[in-house]
Amino acid sequence: MAWWQDKIQFLPPGSAPWIVYPLPLDAHAIPALELPAEFRCQFVLPEKPAAAQLEWRCFKRGEIRINGTTITTNAAHWKSFSHAETASALRAGTNEIAATVWAGTGPPALCVKLTASEFILKSDTSWTVSWAGSQRLPAMIAGEDLPPRPGNGLFGFEQTGEALRRALPLEGLFAALAAAGVFAGWRLRRTPAICWLILAVAWVVLLAHNLPYRTDTLGFDARRHLEYADYIQKNHALPLAGQGWEMFQAPLNYILWSKLLTIVGAAAGEDAGLRALRCWNIAIGAATIALIAAGLALLFPGQWKKQIAGATLAAFAPWHLCLLHYTTNELLAGMWGAAALCLTLKCLQAESPPPRWCAALGVALGAACLTKASAVVLLPPIFVALACRLAARRAPPAAWLNTVGTALILTVAISGWHYARVWRHYGNPLAGNWDPAVFKAWWQQPGYLTPRYFLSFGRAFTSPFFSGFHSFWDALYTTMWGDGLVGGWSSVAGRPPWNYDLMTVGFVLALAPMTLTLAGAALMLKRLAQAPRAEVIILTGAPMLFLFAVAVMTLKLPFYAQAKSFYALAALLPCCALAVVGFDFFASRLPRWAMLALTLWLGLWLVNNYAAFWIKLDSAPARLGMAMAKYEDGRQDATTDFATALVSDPNNSTAAEYLAFAEIKAGQKEQSADFVQHWAARHPDDSVMDAMAAASFAQQGDLTNALRLIEHASALAPDDFAISQAWMRFAHAARREAETVQAGEFVLHDHPENVEAHKIMAEALLSLGQTNAANLHLGWARAARSP
Repeated sequence: MAWWQDKIQFLPPGSAPWIVYPLPLDAHAIPALELPAEFRCQFVLPEKPAAAQLEWRCFKRGEIRINGTTITTNAAHWKSFSHAETASALRAGTNEIAATVWAGTGPPALCVKLTASEFILKSDTSWTVSWAGSQRLPAMIAGEDLPPRPGNGLFGFEQTGEALRRALPLEGLFAALAAAGVFAGWRLRRTPAICWLILAVAWVVLLAHNLPYRTDTLGFDARRHLEYADYIQKNHALPLAGQGWEMFQAPLNYILWSKLLTIVGAAAGEDAGLRALRCWNIAIGAATIALIAAGLALLFPGQWKKQIAGATLAAFAPWHLCLLHYTTNELLAGMWGAAALCLTLKCLQAESPPPRWCAALGVALGAACLTKASAVVLLPPIFVALACRLAARRAPPAAWLNTVGTALILTVAISGWHYARVWRHYGNPLAGNWDPAVFKAWWQQPGYLTPRYFLSFGRAFTSPFFSGFHSFWDALYTTMWGDGLVGGWSSVAGRPPWNYDLMTVGFVLALAPMTLTLAGAALMLKRLAQAPRAEVIILTGAPMLFLFAVAVMTLKLPFYAQAKSFYALAALLPCCALAVVGFDFFASRLPRWAMLALTLWLGLWLVNNYAAFWIKLDSAPARLGMAMAKYEDGRQDATTDFATALVSDPNNSTAAEYLAFAEIKAGQKEQSADFVQHWAARHPDDSVMDAMAAASFAQQGDLTNALRLIEHASALAPDDFAISQAWMRFAHAARREAETVQAGEFVLHDHPENVEAHKIMAEALLSLGQTNAANLHLGWARAARSP
C-alpha cells in the first residue's frame, strides 16, 4: 500500500529527497483545496551540456520548467518517476529550475534529480518554495521536524529534562511511597482480599475526587459526541453520518447516553448531564476492570498475585484512566470487548461450552460492534481461536453450529443493521467523517508519511506531547502511557488540568510496564510458533490486529492524530495479561535484587501516574479550564471565573487574555480596553495582549499606534496566525499596501487557504500595479470559497 497505491499518501524514497513547504505545526483540520506550491532553484553550469536527464515525481500533480520552458508534466501515478531529456533548455551560466505542484489532501511535495554530465542537482533545502502566494522560504525535507515557535498553540509543552528537574523532590517522595507499598504488599502476601480492597478504594477515590471538574470540552471531539446523544434525546431517532461530525459512529453508546440523560432530566451539555455521564464512565470503567479481573482469573487460576497485578494495570493504565474523564464511546466499546474476550476464554476452557455462553459471546461482540466500528477487529482472533479449539477436538458440525454459529449469528443480528444502513446511504459500511461521501474533504498535518515516520522512536522521552507529528511509535506510546494529545485540545491553553510535569516524567517511567508487555508478547509468540494454543491466539492476535488496523488507518489518513493507542482499548485484557507474563518471565531469570529494583520502578510509575491524574481543583489551570468551557458556551459567569483564575495566578496571561475576550463578549468593551492597555503596559512581552491593545487603538482610529503594537506582537509571536491576520487588516486600513502584502504572506504562511488574505492581498497588489499577481490571488480566493 505504502509503496505502490496512489491513494496512500506515503512518500517512498528514491534518488532524491522529497521536499515540502515549511508549514508551521497546526493541530486543526485543513480544507482540501488544490492550491499550487512553486518550488525554485538556481544553479550554475560551466558550459551547455550535450545531454541532461531529468527524473522527477510530485505529490500529486505538477509541471517542471527550466529557464521558463515547460519540460514535462506529471498527473498520474505520482509515486513513479517521470523522465525527460533537458539539454536543449539548459545554458552555460546561471539556470533556474522551477516546479509548480498541486495537491488537495496534503501539502504539495516534490522529488527531483537533474543530471548533466558530472553535475547533479537534487531537491533539497537549497530550493525555495511559496505555497499559494505565501512567504517564499527554504524548502524543508519531508518528514523532518519543524519545532513550533512562539505564538503557535503547540509551543510551550513540557520537555522531559525541565519537567524532571521540577518534579525531582516529588519523585523522591513517590519512591519512598512505592518502597513502602512493596514492603506492605510483601507482608500482605497471604491476604488477597485486602489487596483487592486497596485497589478498589484507590481507584474510586481518584475518580470521585476529580468528578467536580466537568466541562463539555474535555475529550476528543467532546461536544460532537454530546451532540449525537442530544440529537437522539430530542428527535427520538438516529441521525445519518453526514448530520454531525461524530454521527458516523455506531449508535449504542449514544442511545444509552440519551436514555440516561432523559432519566436525570438534563441535556448533554448541562452540569447535571455532564455529572451523570461522568458517573456513567465510572460505572463502565468499574465493569471493565471487573471483567478483566475475571479474564485474568481464567488465564492464571489460583494465582491471585498475577490477577491483582493485571487488574491494577487495567485500572491505572493511562490510556484507560484518561478516557474515564472524557465524553467518548471508547469506554463502552472497551467494556464490551473485555466481556467478549472473557467469554471466549470461558468457551475455550470448557469441554463443551453451554449454549448460553456462546449466546452471551455473540451479544457482547454484537454490542461492541454496535458501539464502535473498531471492535470489528476482535472478530478474527476470537473466531479463529474458537475454530482452532473445535478443530483440535475434532468437534462434530453440531458443536461448530452451537459455538461459532450462535456467536456469529447474534453478532450480525445485533450490529449488522447499522453497517447495512451506512452502506445503503454512503456506499461504504465503514464510512466516517474522513469520507468525502459524508463530509467535504479535509486533512490534518503532516498530510503525508515517510519511512522515517515508521522507523523512528524516542521523541516520547524528550518532547512527548503531540509527538504523533513525528513518529508512529511515539504517537502510540504517548497515547498509551499518558495523555499525549491532551484530550484533543490543540494548544497548551485550556488543556485538561493534569499534572503535566509528572505525566512527562511518567513517559520515561512507563518503560518498565512497556518492556514487560513486549516481553510477554514475544514469549507468547514463541509459544504460538512452538505449540499453537487457542488462548495464545487471543493474547497475541487481538493486540497485533489492533496494531495492524491502526497502522492501516494511519496510512489511509496520514494525520498526526490518527495513531492513538486507545483505539485498541477493547484489547486491554490481553495487554494486561502479556505484562503479567513478561513479569513472570523476568522473575524466573533475574537475581532477586534486580527483581526488587524492577518492582520498585513499577511502584514508582504507579504512584507517579496516580498523582499525574489527580486534579488540583483549586489550581489556576483547573479554574481556567472550566472558565474557558463556560466562555465557549457563551455563559455570562465566565468573566467572574477568569477573574478568579487570575487572582489564583496573577501572571497567567491566558486568564488575562480570556478575561478581556469575555468582557467584550459581555458588552463591557470600555472596561476590556482599559484592562488590556494596563496589562500590555505591565507585560510588554505578552503578544496576545499587545494585539488586543492594537485592536483597541484601531477601533479608535489610531492606526499608527495599532500598527506599532501589532508589529511588535508579530515579532514576539511569529507563528500566531491571528496576530498576522490583524497586522494585515490594520496595514490595509492604513493604505500601506507593501506592508499589507508582507503581512498577508505571513498569514498565508500559516493558512494558504485563507480567503480573506487572498482578497486583501489582491487589492493591495492591484494598488501596487502588480495585476498578474493580484489575479492569481483572486483565483485562489475563489477556489477556497468553492464548495
